[in-house]
Order: sequence, then C-alpha cells, then structure tokens
Amino acid sequence: MTTQFSYYDERIETAAEQLRADSEAYQSADEIGDLQNQLENIVGFERVANSYLFYPTMEQTDGKSVLTMMLANDALLEAGLTPTVGYELPPEFVAAYEQLQTEGIGRTTVYSDQSGTWVSII
Repeated sequence: MTTQFSYYDERIETAAEQLRADSEAYQSADEIGDLQNQLENIVGFERVANSYLFYPTMEQTDGKSVLTMMLANDALLEAGLTPTVGYELPPEFVAAYEQLQTEGIGRTTVYSDQSGTWVSII
C-alpha cells in the first residue's frame, strides 16, 4: 500500500523565492514570519521536537548527501540551521528521502546527528 501526502501552501513558494534572494529575509519579511510561526506551532505536538522545510533537491557535496535548509523552528535556527545552510544527511535520512520519492512519504529509522537522536517523517 502506498501512502501519499501532499501539501501546498503558496507562502512556501513565496518564502523560497525571498530566501533565495536574501537568506536573512526570515528575520524581517512578514510572509516568512507567518510561515515561521506555523513551523514553531507544530513543535510541542505529541512527539514533535522540530519542524523544518528543506529545498527539495538533494545534492552531493564532498561525497556527502546534503539538503539545503529553507526554514526551521526557533531551536534549529538557534543551533545554526538557518536558511540556505546545507544539512548533511545521515544515511537513515537519505533512505527516507528515497522512500519519499517512490512512495510519497518517508520515515527514518532511529538516527543520531549533532543535535540528538531522532525519527524523521518527510
């Protein structure tokens, strides 16, 4: 059985364009602030520690898989995962990303990175 999750919000496209032009726009643009607040509101739901948006294209940098951060909740921003910063993907996240491409949703096994131990649903 394939589960497909699809969500479209025009604010995401607007934020992506503004952040490509100015990676600091999340600090001042009202439209991005509204989206940022939405990401922050998700945190605290049962078992949700962080929420974030990546640009969709995985790239290879120095032989490592990387996604570029578009926007994240406050804790991740404070940890340095600001817009346009690359996030080196652990193998478990890469597998979930590949699952997302074929099944429409991806889920990692438990993995650890510099910020802690996680399970991610993408």
